[in-house]
Amino acid sequence: EKNNRIGSKGGTLFDAFLYAAAADAVGIPGIDLNVIADLLGVDRRDRRTKILTPLGLEAVGTGSGTALRTRHPAIAKAAIIIAEEELEEDLEEVYKDIVRGTAETRVEIPVTPFAEVLHCAPILLTTLPELGIPFDRAKGIAIAVADEAERAGEDSDFLVFTVTRAKTYREAGDNIGATQILRLAIPTALARRDWSSMGRSYINELAVCEGKIGNPLISFWLGGLSVLDIKTVDSISRERAKISLASMGSV
Repeated sequence: EKNNRIGSKGGTLFDAFLYAAAADAVGIPGIDLNVIADLLGVDRRDRRTKILTPLGLEAVGTGSGTALRTRHPAIAKAAIIIAEEELEEDLEEVYKDIVRGTAETRVEIPVTPFAEVLHCAPILLTTLPELGIPFDRAKGIAIAVADEAERAGEDSDFLVFTVTRAKTYREAGDNIGATQILRLAIPTALARRDWSSMGRSYINELAVCEGKIGNPLISFWLGGLSVLDIKTVDSISRERAKISLASMGSV
């Protein structure tokens, strides 16, 4: 179905299947049918008749609530490898489309899954190499998707996108890039809508990154700050305390 265009944006059933496969392959529970319809240029009212039903008849797609999924994770995993290596599909663009499309559709209507898609970059970094994608390639995909997710979340002004992006950079080995991302957010961090729930995670991630680039005293100070009783941040959990104290002990 690769050349069978069904949407005003030139989208095909193959594109719809690939979006679902890209999600299933890394543990994301499908992609909302409304998101796929918007990405392909299909009227949302026709999302089932033009997307779900035809893929079901081909025995490659199935519905799970409001999301499109592949018939089995094994099919999804094989599909993205074949798409990348043999069909010359760009997985980076596929995942960026999914993230951007999910954020854009969510502005108008509820979308499920949402958080799993918008914060998938760290998962891509660890999961894609397990599927056979070279690590350097997986690293490039994950970083590009993290960048796209933060751009997509800019209007919502949530700190979690910045923290996830920095974590992705750090785990990809770019400690300087990760630190820069977090430092640039310092002037606006307190005003972010989710500061109360993400403040400690932000401070702790910055502590780890500062330590990684050779600033142990700053790292230790930030680690200590992340376990203090800060009035504008939620109470510290036992698990968060363990993480913060462990980061201080590694300095």
